[in-house]
Amino acid sequence: MGKSESGPAMQDCATYLDEMTRQQNCSTSILMELAGSRVGVHWRVHVLSCSRNLALTEPEWTVATSLLWPNRENKTFEGALFRALAEHDAHISRAAFQRILELT
Repeated sequence: MGKSESGPAMQDCATYLDEMTRQQNCSTSILMELAGSRVGVHWRVHVLSCSRNLALTEPEWTVATSLLWPNRENKTFEGALFRALAEHDAHISRAAFQRILELT
């Protein structure tokens, strides 16, 4: 999992994760589980975020996104992780918009 010449690197994923958690005011964890055999290794990558609302001034929320790797869209693990983070960021934004609609 070194520097990729044709896609995102782990540093790009770390930067995205840091910015996403800061802008969305959440805590995010990445969980990886083996989803294949020793012959055909696949990984399921889970990205989970929950609100960082210590004062309880807003409703608490949790959002989860999962992605299987390898897949056709991503040649590298770093690319798959970056894609999972981008999809997860979009899920958080949609959920936030939905919460706003419910309050109005």
